[in-house]
Amino acid sequence: MPTPPTRSPDGVAPLLACIGRERDNLSRQLCSIARYVQQHPQHIGSEKIVNLARSCNVQPSAVVRFAKHFGFHGYRDFKAVFRSDALHTM
Repeated sequence: MPTPPTRSPDGVAPLLACIGRERDNLSRQLCSIARYVQQHPQHIGSEKIVNLARSCNVQPSAVVRFAKHFGFHGYRDFKAVFRSDALHTM
């Protein structure tokens, strides 16, 4: 079982690649979040945690666990990667 990153990826592309590598080793709930993030990366930067959780049929705490699994302090830091990337592509 691969070890999750100790440092969070610093861009959307590296983060999505990391999620892709880890996806098969995630719990059912975290895998559901991974699938949503991979399919809708353009929405994550503006998505509220409760809306993301609802879309994935999980609790907001699972979204926080997902973010922490990939080296972030929480969902806000995770979401910031997507928001920052969107600003750089405008």
